[in-house]
Amino acid sequence: MIVAFGLTGRLAGVAAVWLPVYVQPLEETVSSPLFPAVGKDALRGWFFKWNVPYFLSESLYGSIFFDVFTRYREIAGGLQLESETERQRTRLHLYAFPAVVGDDILQLTADHRLTLSPNWAANASLDYDRTGAASSLAYSGLLEGQLGAWSFSAAAQRSWKEEGDVITQQLPDLSLIGPSTLVGTVTLRPRLQAGWVQEWREGVLASQAGRWRASLSGSIAALTLGRAAISPSFSADVVRYSTAD
Repeated sequence: MIVAFGLTGRLAGVAAVWLPVYVQPLEETVSSPLFPAVGKDALRGWFFKWNVPYFLSESLYGSIFFDVFTRYREIAGGLQLESETERQRTRLHLYAFPAVVGDDILQLTADHRLTLSPNWAANASLDYDRTGAASSLAYSGLLEGQLGAWSFSAAAQRSWKEEGDVITQQLPDLSLIGPSTLVGTVTLRPRLQAGWVQEWREGVLASQAGRWRASLSGSIAALTLGRAAISPSFSADVVRYSTAD
């Protein structure tokens, strides 16, 4: 993470921008640059976009961002919040653009991860988008951890699209991944999956399907041929589907 105080940006040796504080995780510095962006949009004319960071503590920080478009005097804004402790991590993103011309935009995404124990964690997320008259909403949950030497996960997801009033539900989606086992020079790893998907249209159940899958993947110890090394790998799957209309 980058945390800096009292930054001054200079242009030709003259102070042009001053920031009381700048905070940004290293992996996000490209998507959230230090200085504002200035350019011209074919529809909305000249624009000015800037993410202004704030820093309350090492576990609570984020940025306030705003976009200004000159042609129709439009202003958009939003908030990015990051909170992270030893056991929890929360990310919140909110953006609103009340357009004078074209479609209004409202976006909200939230993600929360909780570490339940050294081997178990839970995650929940929400994603809402409204562009003009079209809206969509999706939320999901995930539980993952270790059952002995096996990795286990249980996921659920539900999404809704206003156009056509379509609801898609994935509940549950279970997965078991076994440990790698060495048999001679071959490494094998099994995986078992089971899931069920349902879809409603205008309040009526339109379709549903289940999937059961067993797979085995493996690799063979590298073979050396002169100066070249070859590492063969393979996989085998057995999948069964069941559908109901």
